[in-house]
Amino acid sequence: MARHLFGGIADYVITLGADNAATLQPGAAVTAWNASSGGAQYTDLTDTDGVTEIPGGELTADAVGAVQEFMGPDEVRSVYLDANAGAGPRRRAVAIDIGEDLTMVSDDLSTHTSEANPHGTGVATLADAAADPGTSDVKGGSSLSYDTETATWRPDGSTTALMGWHASLANRHFARANVVCVGDSITEGQGATDYAHTWPARLRELLRARFPTAGVTGGRGFIGAASTGSISYTWPATVTGGPTYDTGWGPKRHTPFLDGDGTPDLITYSALQGTAVDILWGRSSLSGTFRYRVDGGAWTSVDTSGTSQDGQLTRVTLGTSGPHTLEIEAVTAAFKQIVSGVIEYDGDEAAGVTVHDASHFGWESTTWSTPTDADKWPSAIGALNPGLIVIMLGANDQWAGTAPSTFRTNVSALIAALRGANTVPVPFPPILLAMHAARGDGPFAHTWDAYVAEAHSLARTDPLVTVADLTLGPRMPDQADSPNWGLYADQVHLSGKGYAYLADRLADILSPR
Repeated sequence: MARHLFGGIADYVITLGADNAATLQPGAAVTAWNASSGGAQYTDLTDTDGVTEIPGGELTADAVGAVQEFMGPDEVRSVYLDANAGAGPRRRAVAIDIGEDLTMVSDDLSTHTSEANPHGTGVATLADAAADPGTSDVKGGSSLSYDTETATWRPDGSTTALMGWHASLANRHFARANVVCVGDSITEGQGATDYAHTWPARLRELLRARFPTAGVTGGRGFIGAASTGSISYTWPATVTGGPTYDTGWGPKRHTPFLDGDGTPDLITYSALQGTAVDILWGRSSLSGTFRYRVDGGAWTSVDTSGTSQDGQLTRVTLGTSGPHTLEIEAVTAAFKQIVSGVIEYDGDEAAGVTVHDASHFGWESTTWSTPTDADKWPSAIGALNPGLIVIMLGANDQWAGTAPSTFRTNVSALIAALRGANTVPVPFPPILLAMHAARGDGPFAHTWDAYVAEAHSLARTDPLVTVADLTLGPRMPDQADSPNWGLYADQVHLSGKGYAYLADRLADILSPR
């Protein structure tokens, strides 16, 4: 602790007379304060020897009005001087020995940096793999992720957990590189004004632009037979006849059980844009027959009875690239035909990059993690042949008050269910846990940061899981931030601009570096 020197030639007490004439005030009583108005008076002042106390901390101007030199309280480098019994006005005075301090610091720093290892830091301390490193933001809005396998920090997109995806991407000229997006209404795109403005759709176009495949345009990937709840845009398919829906089948876990009784249940895709589709359906001992036709042509029947198994595919050729209509109609009465949707192709049946929507409006980690029958929805996701699975959950967990630790347990169960499906390729593709910015309609029982921390914790225990942490500024503003740049349609969901912004960030993370 050290006192600093104040006063001297530059500090005078004056009064203003007629025509603002300045008059020096010898003998004036001066006090020192910690604020320009109000605040507290410094009474712990000493003479220049740093020992002799100045009674009451009251200074006296000399015969020409100059403020005497004095030592201020410990570590105080500026004070406000008052010559009006504390009533003001006050003027700030800065310690006159700061230059000496700076010289001393500069000399000490020069000595310090000239030493080979001034802190005596060992290599083991610099690379302590046992520590919990978390995630660190770096200049430019990117971030570093800790790679537990190599005990090193890596920029987003270069972590070893994503190498499987990078391999699929490199092989896109000879086989399809598929991304499957599992999530809630944010992934389904509530708040967007068009299906093409959802973040999976924007991510698909961004990856295709960055990693083109010669001669391939590319379709929209999996399109569910029906929306699971999003109402801000028109879904690309319609379902008529009034079928019941089941949550145990299909990539989106929202699958109509078609019935041919009375007026047959009918799924219509009136604006397909491509060369072919795969109808994705489930086999069951209680199933019957459905039929399909393209552009009003002849019907073709498909028998779906047999041992329970989701993820069945029937290839349908549409013809030349362009608009087509596909109708899928129940035939058998009193039986359920389990048709969850179609995979749309536009010249990318055997190559290119595709992003698939496997989201369910309103769902949280608990609903996604149960039930886990491998022959049902996990096999449907497996039929999409993912090279990467993006899981974006948590917003509804926070709203429901689900404990962050339970969120982690549920996501682990979801990953285990996907890995347990018998049609999923081996080795299993990497998982990207995409943690978006915080919703704005709280407060909630648990902070969003707590859910993000659990995602990081899970990733550190699984070499095929990594995290896209979009809470790291300036990655993506929270909904409640001001300004939030028009990225949100409401307190929870993004706008079309917001989904495009999110897709940009994910494309950066998924691009090899």
